[in-house]
Order: sequence, then C-alpha cells, then structure tokens
Amino acid sequence: MRFSPLPRPLTTALAVVALLIVFAVAALAMTGGTGSDERSAEVRADLPAETLDVAPAQEPSAQAQPDELAPVEEPSPDEAPPGPAPDETPVEPIPAAAPPEPAPPPSENRASCSAIRGTDYRSLAERDWYGANCGRIASGAAAASLPSGDAARPSGGQSPLGDRLVIPAAGVDTEVWRVSVPASGVMPDPAGYFNALWYDFSSLAGLGGSLESGNLVLSGHVDCGKCYNGGAGTAVFWSVRNLKPGDTAQYRAADGRTANYVVTSSRSLGGSTDGVSLVASEAADMTLITCTGSFSGGEYSLRHVVALRKA
Repeated sequence: MRFSPLPRPLTTALAVVALLIVFAVAALAMTGGTGSDERSAEVRADLPAETLDVAPAQEPSAQAQPDELAPVEEPSPDEAPPGPAPDETPVEPIPAAAPPEPAPPPSENRASCSAIRGTDYRSLAERDWYGANCGRIASGAAAASLPSGDAARPSGGQSPLGDRLVIPAAGVDTEVWRVSVPASGVMPDPAGYFNALWYDFSSLAGLGGSLESGNLVLSGHVDCGKCYNGGAGTAVFWSVRNLKPGDTAQYRAADGRTANYVVTSSRSLGGSTDGVSLVASEAADMTLITCTGSFSGGEYSLRHVVALRKA
C-alpha cells in the first residue's frame, strides 16, 4: 500500500508546531528549577551529618573576665624610702699634732760603754773615749750605729795611711786608716763610716800583720744611722758579707807597693766567738770584719769574717 506524500504547507505547519513544543518545554524547565532545588534540599535533609560533611555548630564561648588588679600597698610612715643606706660611720676628728719636745740640755760625758752604745755621742771627747774603750777584744768591728754626723772622719787615735783597699765584687774602693791595738787586745770600732780601719797589733805577738807578712786585719761599718745628712744609709763594708771564695781584693800602699788577694772563706760568726783565732798571724794573709745578723740594743748579733790569701 502506498502513501502519498503530505502537501508542503502541511509539512511546514507541523515543523512550526514541533518547534513551539520544544520552546514550551524549555521554558517550563526554567520556571520549575526552584522546586527542584527544594526537593534536593529535602533529600539532603534526610541524610546523616557524617554524609554531608557538615561541621557541627560550636557553642559561643563565654567572654573572658578581666584579671583582678592586686591592691597597691601603701608604704608605712615608719619605713625609709628605697635607696642606698646612709653611711653611719662617724667621722673622727683629726687630732692636732703635738708640739715638738724641746731638746734636753747638754749633760756631762758618759763613761759607760753600755750607756753610750746605740745612742748619739754627746761630744767629741765622749766619742773618742768610746772608740778607745768600748771595742771588742779580738772580735772586729762592733755595732754600726756608733758615731753620728760629727764623726764622719776618723779620730781618737785613728789616722790616715794614704793606702787604699779595692774589692771589686763588694764595690769597695776606699782609703785605709790605722789604729794601734792596746795590750788589752781591745779593737776599737771604726770612727768613720766610709773608710776601712787597719788594726796594728805590734804590741801583741802572734796577732795581726802588715802588707809584708802576717795577717792584715781590717774592719769597716756595714751601715749607719745618721751618715747621710742626718739620715740612715749603707756604709763602706755593706756588701762585704756577700763575698764568696774566688773573689779578689787588692791593697795599694801609699809608697806604690801592691798586693793581690783571693777570698778563701766568707762566714758569719756569733759575737762571742773567740776572735784570737781569727786575727792570728797565721790564720790568713788578710782578714775583713764587719757586722751582720739582727740589730738590737744598739748592736748587731753577728760578725761577718772574710779570710783571704795572697794571689
């Protein structure tokens, strides 16, 4: 059975109707979207919260209360304000200097070795008496605190020879004076601080000597109390105590003769040592004697004795 085609006007009308239907459906779909969303929301409402991944709502936190302020303590009226403690040490007044004591009036010369020793001489006559009577029997020079400023030059039987004694290691280069030792054997102290004193034992056989033979015995002070414009200082034999074996000395006579010596021993001895054995003619070719040890009661406790032989 054959169908005849539709006439062209009818075909065109059907196409227009179909197009209108499409537009109508599209418009209906656009106006009905809200309802679709509501239905979707209803469906989502029926799902558990874990499925929707929605974080549970948090309760609002209570507002933090401000901290309470500590009460401020008022200082007590009896308390001192902060700060450094005041210095409570009382300042002592400086006492006024006492007026100088007047010098004692001059008195008579003393004739006692113990009374004079360690003090200033009252006169030149007292100094000479002391030098002649208050030495040490064969024990060398006594205390260094004997003559004061008015005894810078030897006196009291002590006279210059024009000879010189030179000891390089002790810094000695000094003139030599002479004194005769009396029969009592008392060896006077040197009256000067800066010269060596040679003891002439001519009146005592077997003791002492000279440049030619025997034991040339010399002494010298180690220091002084008032020898530098009234002040203390070192004397001629200050460093003799430091001599050691092998050190040298030279004696130069005024007539041109010279003798050289070498130290053989250097030792300190007590004041009570038998001096005869030290100044014996055969004991040495030269013997140097000075003071050492502690100073008390106007004199030193020891004597330093250096023995030398001719080179």
